[in-house]
Amino acid sequence: MELAIAALTLVSTVPLLLADDLPYVKLDVGGQTVTMRFDSGAWDSGVALTTADVERTKVTFTGTTRWQNAMGNVLSARKFIIPEVRLGALVLHDVRGNEVVFAPDYAPPKKDGQLGFAFLRNYTVVVDFPGRQLKLYDAAEATLPAECGSQVAPLEIGAAGLQSVARTNIGTIRVGWDTAAQASMLTPEALSVPESRYVLGEPHELAEFTIGNVKLGPLKVRSVKVQIPGVQGLLGFDFFNEHVVCFDARRGAVAIAPPRGKK
Repeated sequence: MELAIAALTLVSTVPLLLADDLPYVKLDVGGQTVTMRFDSGAWDSGVALTTADVERTKVTFTGTTRWQNAMGNVLSARKFIIPEVRLGALVLHDVRGNEVVFAPDYAPPKKDGQLGFAFLRNYTVVVDFPGRQLKLYDAAEATLPAECGSQVAPLEIGAAGLQSVARTNIGTIRVGWDTAAQASMLTPEALSVPESRYVLGEPHELAEFTIGNVKLGPLKVRSVKVQIPGVQGLLGFDFFNEHVVCFDARRGAVAIAPPRGKK
């Protein structure tokens, strides 16, 4: 799979704060600064605010929504429209959002809101953990910015969002691209770990891991019973911390490059 590599119009550069093996960004929501997790795995979620942030920002409520998190918990929350949201130099109006709630037994270290990929799907998105930044480019042309390198693989949009098919030494699997996963993980079934031997978070290494024609192995993963429709695992913080990953959701492409200065 090939896309032209060229200079594009840079829409916004946003600093990334990495803490607790999670990425955070700052948004201006109706004149209020809100810090939230950047979650590429939240395809259907745009701006999700905590109850406290909902109360201090100006929103117009439109109803309720229900969803299932990665551990299978079904949750519900309020939906709303935000008059104006700023992410760096990017300014959007009448942005759909929702309240974020957490299951009692499954929540991030900081119960912050999240910026989901629905907010960014119309841009070429450069996720650069090593450079501590998120870049948004105009996606009108079939090109990728230079920092994305030349290794391009297929990207699909499934029921659970951004995902790709990988060929590995344990078979062909489907993984989600999830910046808000604190580690890369596969289900024990994908790793052929029987229930009697399952240990949450047990480390494994895949000698081969190839997406499209891009060889990314060996890959270290954790054994976790994630329950995400259509995928057997997630590429999380450790993977993004070692690569620059560029998403072109419009054209179904993901580019993976080493950080600047590394080959």
